[in-house]
Amino acid sequence: MKTDKYRNQAIKKYGKEAVEKWENNILKLPTNKFQELILKQKTNWEALFENRFEEANSPFVQKLIREHHKITAIFWGDKPDKISYKGLADTYLQDSRYTTMDWEVHKEFAEFLAEAIGYFVKVNL
Repeated sequence: MKTDKYRNQAIKKYGKEAVEKWENNILKLPTNKFQELILKQKTNWEALFENRFEEANSPFVQKLIREHHKITAIFWGDKPDKISYKGLADTYLQDSRYTTMDWEVHKEFAEFLAEAIGYFVKVNL
């Protein structure tokens, strides 16, 4: 099953304790809050993708990244710090599954996200 494969990859990369923490945090959410979170994540991701050719440090892009950071905190059950959030940006660069849109890999999207998150980390965390 694909989910097991991805879960095992996450455990290998982040550790079983971290993955179980994320899973337990998500399972605690009421169904309507989980659905709302998924919609927020999707809307934010689409907005980031649409703005991938903008300056990564522009106020609008940074507003989107701030929202991304908040969404990530809810999923993780903990506010991402400098190291973990930068690590997430590195994951976007290394794993094209995250930046594939409409069945097409968008390397420029991964690079944009890494730059925008890097700027956010530098200025805000």
